[in-house]
Amino acid sequence: MSDFDDIYDSPHKKRKILSEGSNEAQEKRLIPEVFDITESLEKSSSTSSIGEVELPNKKISKILEVPDPPKVDEQSSAKPHSIWLAAYRKLSFGPIGCSYIIKNPSNEVLSKSVDTYYTNSKSLGLLKHAVFAIKFCAENKINDIIMYTEEDSIVQTFDQKSRASVVRYYKQWIEITGMLNRLGINCRWKWAYKTTNAEACKMAKDWFESQVIEEVEEWSAKQLDSLI
Repeated sequence: MSDFDDIYDSPHKKRKILSEGSNEAQEKRLIPEVFDITESLEKSSSTSSIGEVELPNKKISKILEVPDPPKVDEQSSAKPHSIWLAAYRKLSFGPIGCSYIIKNPSNEVLSKSVDTYYTNSKSLGLLKHAVFAIKFCAENKINDIIMYTEEDSIVQTFDQKSRASVVRYYKQWIEITGMLNRLGINCRWKWAYKTTNAEACKMAKDWFESQVIEEVEEWSAKQLDSLI
């Protein structure tokens, strides 16, 4: 079995990422899998449903530089769409509930999704989950967005890991922005505290407490057994 289940199913179908091996090994595998989606979207621009995108098996190389964002008409009165990302878990490690909410300039919800990820990093879970929000925007020709994510989802890495890890996570978020720009989507991302991101945070928490909490003890016990 591969480390990752098929995460490219419909975003409304529960997906799990099985945590095997070190976090570092997972990080090295993460970026190529995430960026398979770029080539797929470019080949399937006529696809109308998220679940209908057929992704290639081959890997594509990482984006090393962030392309210039597409020009946005500054005279236009149109406001950007927004993507709100959040993650929640009960313990300081273990399964994570991740959510996103996509809103139009009128603050109306266009799409929302929540899933479970089995990884010891909120950042990796959010990065995986962000891909599905990106698919929605690309397929629905939404070309100007602001992506908000919890402030502590990245900052926590500074407290728990080396500075190199912080740079690595930060670079992955920058690469997400680069991928959007390549697809003709102008993207800016900002920190969002739990108070300003309350709706997405509640989604992630409610999902965790209703769908994941029963699995936490069993999963945690297996992790502890492996250390004995």
